[in-house]
Amino acid sequence: MCLCLLCLFLTCIVGELLIGVAFHAKERRPPYYDMVDHPYVYYRHAPEPGETDEQGLKTAHPVLKPKEKYRIILTGGSVARGGATDSTISAFLEKELNARLGTDRIEVLNAGVGAFVVEQEFIFIQLVLQDYQPDMIVGLDGYNDLVTYSLNRFQRSPHALPPHNWKHFKVIESNRAKRAFVYRFKALFSNIVRLTGYLDRRLRESRSPWRNVSESELEPVSRAFWKIVQDSHDFCRAKGIVYISFLQPIRFYDPSEAATNLTDEQKKLCRLYRLMEDGTLGSNVRFSLTGLLREPPRPYTDDCHMRSEGHARIARRMADVLVDRIVLPGRISAADSVSCSG
Repeated sequence: MCLCLLCLFLTCIVGELLIGVAFHAKERRPPYYDMVDHPYVYYRHAPEPGETDEQGLKTAHPVLKPKEKYRIILTGGSVARGGATDSTISAFLEKELNARLGTDRIEVLNAGVGAFVVEQEFIFIQLVLQDYQPDMIVGLDGYNDLVTYSLNRFQRSPHALPPHNWKHFKVIESNRAKRAFVYRFKALFSNIVRLTGYLDRRLRESRSPWRNVSESELEPVSRAFWKIVQDSHDFCRAKGIVYISFLQPIRFYDPSEAATNLTDEQKKLCRLYRLMEDGTLGSNVRFSLTGLLREPPRPYTDDCHMRSEGHARIARRMADVLVDRIVLPGRISAADSVSCSG
């Protein structure tokens, strides 16, 4: 009996080491290598000298807005954040709007945070971004919210659109688990526990395949997305800030749902995105960019990220919507000009 237990223990130790090596090889570059913890929104980008400000925003503009400036803040995930500072959507948008209005008084701050969903952006606006005194906030969203629905569909989340890594933020549940006897072994066999959790999730997925996802499951997710966007709009309006939301383009999205090269998961996510796109119809503060990059040349590097020419095209389309909504300090708008002349 003792020999069997010893063999079992040694087998677990060897298995733990081998699985740990596999995980290490898989994750040589952690997905959040430039992130730091942040209360309420869970994380944000770490400050980088010469690249970001103290809040991790990719901008050289100060927190205190100069009186003569009109300030726009772009929110969203990694697509909004972009790569090189001078080829981001925010950089192109700033140049485009200043050129169209013949001024240099418009500044666009980049507040994109990788993997953020709209709920995190809503909280980020309240905690951090309102201190930058924006005149307008522009949201570019959609893909991360599709992904979080996919990631958390089997994580027993009570929320339709939780953060991507919701399972790591469950403080109450994790503290309860620490009281269990088996918890004493988790530190010793953490890789085996992690693999077991992954296999359990895949088993639950196999019992509820994507092709069986019904319309009644997708509709509440779409409603939850737009409810959060509306919350952001209402908060900004109360603070005297214009809020405009854009639904971002995604490479695999086919509104006709007729594409044959998609997986069952992608087909259902297309259906969900179509429901979300319907939420932009008839609105003057919600706009869809989903068809913008559908025709060649398609600048995608993966399902959502793109080369700089894609950023420039998105910025130009945003400028089409925003240019008539901007009233520079000390300047009479076109509508006010007509009123005065009358």
